[in-house]
Amino acid sequence: MDKDFSDTKENEVHNSNQSGPPHEALFLAIAYLPLFELLAVSEVCRSLRHAVNTDIIPWLDIIVKKPLNLRVSDEILMKIASKANGRLRSLALINCAKITDDGLLLVLEQNPLISKLYVPACTGLTPDGVVRAVKTLTRLNNNAITLKINGIYNIKKEHLDTLHSILGTTLRQQEHPTQHGNFYHKYKNFTTFKHKESDPGLPIDIDICPKCDQVRMVFDCPRRNCECRGCCYCIPRCVECGRCVLNAKNWVTRFVQILFVWTVGFGFPNVISVTGHTATNMPTSSSAIFRALWDSCAMLVR
Repeated sequence: MDKDFSDTKENEVHNSNQSGPPHEALFLAIAYLPLFELLAVSEVCRSLRHAVNTDIIPWLDIIVKKPLNLRVSDEILMKIASKANGRLRSLALINCAKITDDGLLLVLEQNPLISKLYVPACTGLTPDGVVRAVKTLTRLNNNAITLKINGIYNIKKEHLDTLHSILGTTLRQQEHPTQHGNFYHKYKNFTTFKHKESDPGLPIDIDICPKCDQVRMVFDCPRRNCECRGCCYCIPRCVECGRCVLNAKNWVTRFVQILFVWTVGFGFPNVISVTGHTATNMPTSSSAIFRALWDSCAMLVR
């Protein structure tokens, strides 16, 4: 009898602890949660849902990225942005394919204080839509605006010139390429803003490549006394340090040669067909095969 009573008492204590309010530290942590975790926390209990829906601080800087980026539409974005009550400061939509020009423009019209607009790889946006969005922001506020629009299709030189004209900037990436330094490894390790960015960066992340004359992201070289500058298609760079790869052609040659040697070593001699040999004139000895593969490497990288 006493044992049953003690078990019941322990269950009551356990249930009371489970039904208690969340720890106060959770409410302090809400402002630091990414969007996905923030939405998940709002479904835990009524107290956290109330805290998430009534606290404006977590919604001042909205970052939509994986796994939400492919789910967020114009309507969902409007609901999320509305939680900032028109005080949204920064909006980052990373690879959000469902966002359209009209949806983005509507969000910007209701949040005139936005100073950072990041929409890289949002393929549902058009260059003309981006221009209209920037015009809307500059008309509604006088803040300096930072854009990241790399990955939006069909951006031409005319669009880039128009954006610089609207923002009151120039192509200072070309006039002063080392003023800030746009480095490839920092771009690859890019972490979107949350509270503060230490690097002011450039007003627009894309530029006109001095090598190919195309509108792309243009990178500087962190190597001392190296003035190479261009897009990643024109100048290969190291992902780890961002430096240009010296003697890139020779490096590629060695890489392809090693790749072919490994292919032969693992027993796939059929790749010899890339050299132009047919089934009738294909070399039979290992040395002849190796020589043919080795010679083909030079042709592949010319």
